[in-house]
Parts: sequence; C-alpha cells; structure tokens
Amino acid sequence: MTAQRAIVRPAVMHSHTGPAAAGPPRQQLTPSASGLFALLAGALPFLLGRVLWNPTPGGDVRGPSLSQHLFMRATGIPEPFCGATRAFVLAAHGDSRFLDYNPAWVFVALTLVGWGLLALVRCISGRPALDRWSTGLYRWIAPRSARALVPLSAVLLTAWAVALLNAATIRAT
Repeated sequence: MTAQRAIVRPAVMHSHTGPAAAGPPRQQLTPSASGLFALLAGALPFLLGRVLWNPTPGGDVRGPSLSQHLFMRATGIPEPFCGATRAFVLAAHGDSRFLDYNPAWVFVALTLVGWGLLALVRCISGRPALDRWSTGLYRWIAPRSARALVPLSAVLLTAWAVALLNAATIRAT
C-alpha cells in the first residue's frame, strides 16, 4: 500500500469574503474612490443633459438627435430606458416635466450622487465610507456576483413600469 500525501495550501483570507483560492489578491476600489466614482456616475447624465440639449416649451429638446429605441419602434412599447434622456435634460434645466418621461433614472442618478457625497464626506472625516446598511448589502452581494441581479432587476423593472405608465408622453416625442 502506498501512502497518499495531502497537498496543503495556505488559505488566503479576504476581509469581505473569508477564505479564497491561493493567488494574488484582487484589486479593489478604495472607499473614497468608489464614492468619487458614484458621485461622477450620478452627476454625468445631468451635466450632459444641461450642456448638450435645451428643452423647448412643447416638451421636445433641441440638440443632438434623440431617436426612438429599436424596441419601441418595432413594438410600440417603451423599454426601461425610454424617456430617460429627456427626463435628465428637463431635470438638469429645472423643469418638472421630467416626471412625464422616465424619472426613475433621475432618482437612480440622484441616489448615486447622494451616496457618493456621503462616502466622500465620511472618508474625509475619518469615518468608514460605508454605513452599516451599505456594508451589509456589499457582504451579501460580494461572495456571489449573481446576487447583484436582485437589486439590478428591481431597478430595471421599476424603470420599465414607469416608462409603461408614461408611454403616451414618451411616444409623442
């Protein structure tokens, strides 16, 4: 009988996931960098909407062409992103008619801006960038990336429901 030897590899510990396979640790964004990224990602649509397009009194916008999406042209049914650009343009110009298009994305962007500002302020003040709720959500998602589909699906379905509710206004432009 031959004795079999077990190969023992040292476990690599990641603070957010526990034991991991041996190898170089993955690069991660620092909390201040992810706060800055969230702030910029949320603010960019407002900035572009303010700079590239101007709303007209009739609800249309002047600027680069805003054609209907392929799905909308083929079926007549808006998809989750329909009306988002007009909503950002109108919101960036302080026009409350953004609520007539697809304001779900405006609220998503405002949430990113708020979270990014909060994370940056917390980092500057020496406190952890993520509060308990954000840390808990991250720890739930991090071990299995597929779990990110749950909040992502919720956002997409909400945006689609809003687009369907505002379909008449979206189709008219």
